[in-house]
Formats: sequence, structure tokens, C-alpha cells
Amino acid sequence: MPVREAPALTGHAVRALYLEAGIVDVAVETADASLLAASAHRWQDMVAFRTSLTGGLGSRQVGEVFGERYELPPDLSYNETCASAASIQWSWRLLLATGEARYADLIERTPYNAFAAARSADGRTYYKGNPLQRRPDHAEAVGDPRCRDEWFFSACCPPAVTRLVGSLEHYAATTSERAGVPTLHLHQYTSITLACPFADDRLGLRVETDYPWQGRVEITVTEAPAGPWALALRVPPWSTRTRVDTPQEKGLAVTAGEQGYAVLRRSWHPGDTVVCTWT
Repeated sequence: MPVREAPALTGHAVRALYLEAGIVDVAVETADASLLAASAHRWQDMVAFRTSLTGGLGSRQVGEVFGERYELPPDLSYNETCASAASIQWSWRLLLATGEARYADLIERTPYNAFAAARSADGRTYYKGNPLQRRPDHAEAVGDPRCRDEWFFSACCPPAVTRLVGSLEHYAATTSERAGVPTLHLHQYTSITLACPFADDRLGLRVETDYPWQGRVEITVTEAPAGPWALALRVPPWSTRTRVDTPQEKGLAVTAGEQGYAVLRRSWHPGDTVVCTWT
């Protein structure tokens, strides 16, 4: 079907996801709202009906394809490693195009679960398929190994893993103008040092956290432009109670705004620290 009319993702999971990333690129470059809306609709259908708990995608081993709605067998879903990488690339483009936190939410879920499970701790061996359950009599319709391997008959997953790992830092934050106010959006909570041009000056942040094991994130301003600017913090959808400590306020209760972010607007100075606690 034409991509403007297709209601859901079908066929080979990885190829479908890469196609969607390209669709969003074209929609943004050409300011085509209908093309963007069609891709966003398929993303919502995928998350609601065709995504494993881990964020894994592609429910059928044979053909490595998407299945029907709710067809998510724990032992036979393929959940290809490349599909998890492609999912992040598509969600990232939708996040940039719309500013909606739901896309960053799926990006958060996928690396910690579907993607992380695919490789060994030393980063030398990989699974191509990642069912949620493995057992001695596991049916392997496409010859997928029961153990992680260094290479596959289809040499896509190891390069996809290394490419994504090499670019993970770029998914952490973005800058924008919100109603004329320079804003830094913190999408992913990981220990990282950020520095970038910002509001005709420079902005620097140091983020320290033990996330996801602990829901506490400490953000320290290391460089800041003069005047007010905003720090937009993604409120995870699983959080039922969000508290923020700033230099001016302690235990401030915050909630997600329309796009899923809590926005703190003020004049920030080097040395200012924000502590977020998600529970």
C-alpha cells in the first residue's frame, strides 16, 4: 500500500523500520504533515499492538516479520537485534519532528532491554534473535543459535550494534526554542557531560546518575548563558511521583506538560544543581 495509506507495519521488521525512518526524513525536509502523520500513526499501532515488553520487534522467526495484533509469543518471537536499533532510529526522528516524549520513552525502554540483551558483557558475541524465553526444546525455525555468536549468516547485527553504541550519546539531549525561550531538553538519563552552542553563547551540563537502578538524577550547570532559559526534563511514564530540588526550591513536585516534559525556566548559573527523583 502507499505509505500514506498503510495502517500498520507489515513484512520484514528491520526493513519496515528503516523505511519509516526515511519517511520521517522526507516528511521533515518537505514539510509534509500528512506523511509525518501517517508514520506517527503506524508507530502508535506498533507500540500498542506489536511490541514485546522489552521493546523487541518482529514476532515471527520465519521471514523475520511483524505479525498480527497481539501476536507476541514469548518463546518464538524473533525480536531481531537490528530491529531494536532501527526502532531507536525511527523513534529519534519522530522525537525531533514532534517534540513528544513518548518517542523518547520507547528509546529508553529499548536499549536497556531488547538491545542490551543481544550482546555479551564483553561486547564480542551477539544474538540475532531475542525471544523472551529460551529453553532446551526451543524451536528454531531459521537456525538462530541458542548461544551468542561472533558472526552470523546475515552479517547485519554486529555492525548495527557497534553503530548504535557509538552514537548513543547523541540521543541524550537536544536544544530548541520554546515560545522564544532557549530550551535544553534532556531526553535520556545517563551519566554524561554535555557542552554545546546555546542562545548565542555556550551551555554545559554534567549529568550524574545510577539510573536505571536508582531513579535519582543530578544535573549540574557548568556553563550558562546570561538571562533566563529553560531546562526540559522528560518525566518517565512509569513515574508516579516526581520531585525536583533546585537552588531555589526543595522537594518541588513537577508533572509532565503537554509533550511529556517538566519545564524549569529561570536564570541558571554555573554551579547550580538540579536533583530529580523519579519513583
